[in-house]
Amino acid sequence: MWQRAYVHAIALVYLSLGVAFTLAPVPMFAAIDIQLETPLAITDGRATYGGMELGIAAGLWLALARDAALAARIAGIGLLCLGCVRFIGIVVDDGGTPMMWTFLGLELVLGVLGAGLGPETTDA
Repeated sequence: MWQRAYVHAIALVYLSLGVAFTLAPVPMFAAIDIQLETPLAITDGRATYGGMELGIAAGLWLALARDAALAARIAGIGLLCLGCVRFIGIVVDDGGTPMMWTFLGLELVLGVLGAGLGPETTDA
């Protein structure tokens, strides 16, 4: 049962971020210290962050309608991938700001939970 709540929560975060990056890409990127300085950059940022996050939310809800445990694993694996690549960036790019470490922690903890790598639980 927890998987349904988990997927809904993760999908709502993706939906919220997708809408925000679609409607206001410049201030959203500025909040994470990325400057979009050309129309091309704004359009690509809007599409990549806004569109992809909206698509991820929709995909998670579609998967949830069929199988809550699988949807949770999909969300968890996605978050683990984000966390692993973020860690590479922190190390390689010297990008270890408090915000990046916070995002990394959330991605890894929520990823492990969703991917089923934590304590054994059932969906009964």
